[in-house]
Amino acid sequence: MRLVLLAAEPGEAKALARQLGLEQVREESWLSRYGLFERHEVTLVEAGVGKVAAASACAWAITRWQPQALVWAGLAGSLREDLKPLEVLVAHEALQWDVDLSAFGRAPGELPDGSRWIATDPELSQLLLKAAQSLGISAHLGRVLSGDRFIQGPEREALRRFGGDVAEMEGAAALWVARRFGVPFALVRVISDGIQEGPKAFQERFAAASEELSELLAHFLRMLR
Repeated sequence: MRLVLLAAEPGEAKALARQLGLEQVREESWLSRYGLFERHEVTLVEAGVGKVAAASACAWAITRWQPQALVWAGLAGSLREDLKPLEVLVAHEALQWDVDLSAFGRAPGELPDGSRWIATDPELSQLLLKAAQSLGISAHLGRVLSGDRFIQGPEREALRRFGGDVAEMEGAAALWVARRFGVPFALVRVISDGIQEGPKAFQERFAAASEELSELLAHFLRMLR
């Protein structure tokens, strides 16, 4: 299976590449600005932070490699008291919380085509969940909220009105692109910071969360084969 993995942060991507035995490659064009790692049928793209970076990297990866599946992997902030740091959230759907067409009578997060929550691929998502659980990691199926802002403190409480479980900055935008292209897509996040925490906790747990994520993806790939 031709699989493309995507991660936003260089630290996330390098931890994944190291654990998966991927080799860094370079393309002789402006596209070389993406961090790229490959081995056999697996390509990892260091996409960059935010929804625009996520959407553009996802579209490029699909047209460049024509993969059978895409997996976005990274860290996220919890929106629930019972969802703790270093637990795993596998998305069954995601929403762009900062899309607002309410002036035209649409619900917050609703897109012009009427869609709001976008579903991930159920088979890939279940396999990611099983991979985490078989490693002894506390893992949950849930909902991801994506927006172009790092959310902390009272703002997280406000986001809970959407019904999401974690907040991050890329997943729903990449998922929207994958749906447009008809490519199966999964989204997995390791919790880096609790609902009452913020940037400091994210930074302190970044390395540990990235390593856990890389171990999970390595096991997922073994199960996929």
